[in-house]
Amino acid sequence: MEAEDSRSSSYAWKSILHGRDVILRGAKCCIGNGKTVQIYKHRWLPQKNHGLVLSPVVDSMEEATVDVLIDSDTRQWNNSMLEGLFAPQEAEIIKKIPLARTETEDSLYWPLSHDGRYSCKSGYRFLKEEAEPALERTQVAIETQLGKKLWMLDVPNKVKNHVWRACRDSLPTKQNLMQRTIITNPLCDRCNQFPETILHAVWACPKLDAVWTDSVQWGFRRNRRFLDFKELLSWVIQ
Repeated sequence: MEAEDSRSSSYAWKSILHGRDVILRGAKCCIGNGKTVQIYKHRWLPQKNHGLVLSPVVDSMEEATVDVLIDSDTRQWNNSMLEGLFAPQEAEIIKKIPLARTETEDSLYWPLSHDGRYSCKSGYRFLKEEAEPALERTQVAIETQLGKKLWMLDVPNKVKNHVWRACRDSLPTKQNLMQRTIITNPLCDRCNQFPETILHAVWACPKLDAVWTDSVQWGFRRNRRFLDFKELLSWVIQ
């Protein structure tokens, strides 16, 4: 995987290296001992999207590897460290990653196939998807910066965690509960006019007019429209 190209390389060899580069861009890390996987730089979260950690980087851990998150005696995740370093949603994802009882080497797997093996068909699908989501990559960068600013706010950690969950749309609003077929009516219980999304519940509901009465600080509420809570938060803390 470390082989390099050269001017005298054959077309076949160049093609092999190109395929290797595609695999490296699309593969994710399977955690063994965690010693070769960097927490904030490598793709190791078992998610359908990029697999990168989006929680704000801790200054002293920019180059840290995943093994520091694992208790070497029990071979289990250090839950207190996970909860202190990562947003709640990411901490829960990491806790569910299985660890071997004995120390094993880290490895790569291909997330676009059921057996974790690369195929030309899945590689083509990856390249096609990779060419499209430039906007998605930009969104990831924006979300990362937003997370850093959020974690720098001088408010209790429970407030930061709650706001982060709101940004990820992971709070049990009626709209989210309906999408999970838990309830059938998504309308807000306060105004009975609009679906209860996170943005509506904390900002846009007309019944909240009494809360946001300071026209100097919150006057833009009347003439500014936001797509979701994340966009609202970005506007407020800029």
